[in-house]
Amino acid sequence: MAYTNNTVILLGNVGKDPEIRQFQDGNLQATFSLATQNSYKAKDSDEWIESTDWHTIKANGNAAKLIADYVRKGHRLEVVGQLKNNNYEKNGVNHYGYFVQVQKVIFIESIKDKPQSLPSNNIQDNLPVNIGEEDTPF
Repeated sequence: MAYTNNTVILLGNVGKDPEIRQFQDGNLQATFSLATQNSYKAKDSDEWIESTDWHTIKANGNAAKLIADYVRKGHRLEVVGQLKNNNYEKNGVNHYGYFVQVQKVIFIESIKDKPQSLPSNNIQDNLPVNIGEEDTPF
């Protein structure tokens, strides 16, 4: 059997306040965008060019609760997780994408005061299939 690894480590800034969803069974899911920057020098210039990549981050369970309680727009975070595909078909059109499923969140900046709680959107369905590492039954 071949060994494979799917680990993503991102260090960046939160683009907007996380969206918190609460499912019928009480579980939470937090979704937010994380901006990472890369700098490079153009081949024929001494000028540095910066590019920004935006990543969709999703967390469930305890990680979602931590994000709901403390993470806000502009916070600098390190996220460790797995890259998950988000491909689906809607109205006969194929959509392709990805997101990072959180395994660990590391706060880079200290948070002095706990921010006001984010509102959660109540969802009638159960928690999606993507579960956190701590919920894996094996």
